[in-house]
Amino acid sequence: MDNTPPVASDVSMNGGSTKERSARRWIIGGSIAGAVVLVAVIAAVAVTANSGGSVHAASTPSSSAPDGDRVQVPDLVGMTVADARAELEAIGLTLSVPAGTDDQAIIATQTLSEGREVIVGTEVFAAVDDTAAAEAGSLGFDDGAALEPLTMVGWQFSLGGDDASWTLSPDATDGEVIFVNKDGTCTAQYWQQTFDTAATDDLAASDEFLAAMSGATADEMAEYAFDGHFALSGGVEGPDDAGDVATRTLLWSDDEGAFLLTGRVFHKLDYATSTMSNAYLLQMQCDTAVDPLTVVDSLDQVAKVTVGS
Repeated sequence: MDNTPPVASDVSMNGGSTKERSARRWIIGGSIAGAVVLVAVIAAVAVTANSGGSVHAASTPSSSAPDGDRVQVPDLVGMTVADARAELEAIGLTLSVPAGTDDQAIIATQTLSEGREVIVGTEVFAAVDDTAAAEAGSLGFDDGAALEPLTMVGWQFSLGGDDASWTLSPDATDGEVIFVNKDGTCTAQYWQQTFDTAATDDLAASDEFLAAMSGATADEMAEYAFDGHFALSGGVEGPDDAGDVATRTLLWSDDEGAFLLTGRVFHKLDYATSTMSNAYLLQMQCDTAVDPLTVVDSLDQVAKVTVGS
């Protein structure tokens, strides 16, 4: 059944002190497990977030470029997975796609944009046509500029039975919406709030919000933030399951587990008049061995953003 429990509106989850942030291992849209292995095996590359550097999720570069060299990410969109992998490996980068992706599938999105300078060995995460966001009815960052100031926005939750992939956590208190997956390896908490921003577009506002909620520095945001999505339900003149709402995402791991934080701000909403929240956030925590990117899409079945007049 569809139901919408109260959602906490007073979010306080930023990164805390510099000492606390320095324990994080930031990850560029790739494998959590790969990042943990990298920390253990190539300790010389591990630089704390406090010092301005970060650990990258990486595999051993296939090119002969020296460690520490920086290369530009090529445009992969439109390539086959096989061609994209070969092009990246030629310059010392690696490609990560969802498990089971065919080598002849066409890449639709990539987490690191064309021209971005990254350290050799960095993993570039990509989605192909059959796993990328649906176009019909989707709400990209640019589409936020077309929303009316009093547009109604909110969460829609589908609370499944005990046999569902995600169920409400028994540990959730009043005002909290926390889901736990079936095998108990991940929890997902949803938030909404008002966020005052001077940004003039949804992308910049969302990055500002994500930085405030995570405690990430501007340099960390520039290096590690990448595009994600929430499921979109109705609104935007579309039916249920119409598409996706673009979000900005961060990944990191520490001694407590692997984390994903993804959020979206609708900068044009007049939240003071409408009393609607303009900022929406998902925080996922998984066991260290679980990559949140491998399970985050399954949350589309239990949580959607609805946008309508």
